[in-house]
Amino acid sequence: MAFSLLIRPQQYVSSPLIPFGPLTSIYTSMIMFICNTYLHILKKVPKGYFAVYVGENQKRFVIPVSFLSRPLFQDLLG
Repeated sequence: MAFSLLIRPQQYVSSPLIPFGPLTSIYTSMIMFICNTYLHILKKVPKGYFAVYVGENQKRFVIPVSFLSRPLFQDLLG
């Protein structure tokens, strides 16, 4: 009798933050995929430019390719 008290069927607790129980991981994955796709579209670099990420916070700069031939810019990259 004591052994049967220890084994219980798994129950999913529903809350406002987790309304669908085990399905939330599927929904979370779908939302993350959509967000990542949207961010990828937003972060496209126009033709003739390239992106540079600088510093600890990885601040993003979009720079014209023509800057690559300038000595001062080459010094910054080196």
